[in-house]
Amino acid sequence: MKRLAAGRPLVVLVLIACAIYLPRAVWPTSAFYVHVLTADRLRVLGAFAKLVCLGLGAFFCFRSAARFGSGNPARAPWRSIGAWLASWTLGQLLLVVYACHLLPEPPGVSAADAAFLAGFVPLFAGQIRFIFVYRASGFPIGSARQHLVIAALTAVTLAALSWGLIARLARSDAPIADRVVYVAYPVLDLAALVPTAVMMRIAFAFRPSKVWAVWAGLLAGFASIAVGDVVSAALSSGVEDTYNPWIHLTWLLGYLFMAWGAKLQDELLSA
Repeated sequence: MKRLAAGRPLVVLVLIACAIYLPRAVWPTSAFYVHVLTADRLRVLGAFAKLVCLGLGAFFCFRSAARFGSGNPARAPWRSIGAWLASWTLGQLLLVVYACHLLPEPPGVSAADAAFLAGFVPLFAGQIRFIFVYRASGFPIGSARQHLVIAALTAVTLAALSWGLIARLARSDAPIADRVVYVAYPVLDLAALVPTAVMMRIAFAFRPSKVWAVWAGLLAGFASIAVGDVVSAALSSGVEDTYNPWIHLTWLLGYLFMAWGAKLQDELLSA
């Protein structure tokens, strides 16, 4: 039950992010956003902020994995989560290059999408591994039947809520490659929310310790990212609205929460 030393910095960073994005969503024609923090500058600033959060998250995950002994079952899933964030860091780095105008504006499907989509492979692997690791730990995290019920209810609910959106994206007039990517993001996000819901139940057993805070950060971060991806698809039929402050705020907050959770895990192991 250790004190959460990183809580106050997280609150400050969240407030800063909201202070930058929310006024532009409410007053986009204000002089400050027209002449000072223009759409292009905000795009570059946000791209770098997301890159830093993802990079730090990957770093702390890999360092946490290294702190576990070679025979510790938690080592492999932390490596998987680190590989996921590393892949997304690469994708975000490519978006930073686009944002800085070193290359043309990213097309509907770009190399960044390949890195982001590839990251779902270690993400799923890490989530499933963590569930089995915690189930074998002996902690009171709920029965296997309860976990299966949570997973089934989550899957059915998400499928029912998203079917119309997925079908609309699949029937759009975009080229086939673009449509595949447009559909892949919300489908993979929503699919990853199924083990995320199970992990939330597992993490609930550790309240209010730092172990709970680690998973609260990681799971809240992914949920925020999933909301951003789904809303982006719903509002723009898969074509990203580069300057939509609401969507980019959810992504930035998601990356920030994940970096915070990974840092707490590193602190937990180094104490």
